[in-house]
Amino acid sequence: MVKLEFLLMPAMPTMPMIAQLTAQRFKLSEEHVKQAMLEREALGSTVVAQGISIPHVELANIKTQGLFLIKDKQQLALVLIIDQSQPDEQLIKILQGLLAEQSLEKLRHIKSEEAFKILIKEVANRVVR
Repeated sequence: MVKLEFLLMPAMPTMPMIAQLTAQRFKLSEEHVKQAMLEREALGSTVVAQGISIPHVELANIKTQGLFLIKDKQQLALVLIIDQSQPDEQLIKILQGLLAEQSLEKLRHIKSEEAFKILIKEVANRVVR
């Protein structure tokens, strides 16, 4: 199951707060989410463009995989939540499509969950065949 979440905030939350918000929305252990994010960050930065990061949550045996877009006026974090043993192939392709320059620019201007879901559908139609 793939889930999409969106949250507009007045200021970008800290990594521990992103972990907490992600755990709540995806019904995961906050400690496991925080640990997964820290481990991924230890491998290298998840910043993909100015003001855009893609924190990863890779855990085993999770029921719901998805994307969680957290935005403020100038930054965004697109949190990837994925099962490390059985990653959803469609989700990976959608993420790859979102990393295209024109999609990153559209992400910068998203202001609602509905707009986020519309962009995901556009990207899915282009990359998932």
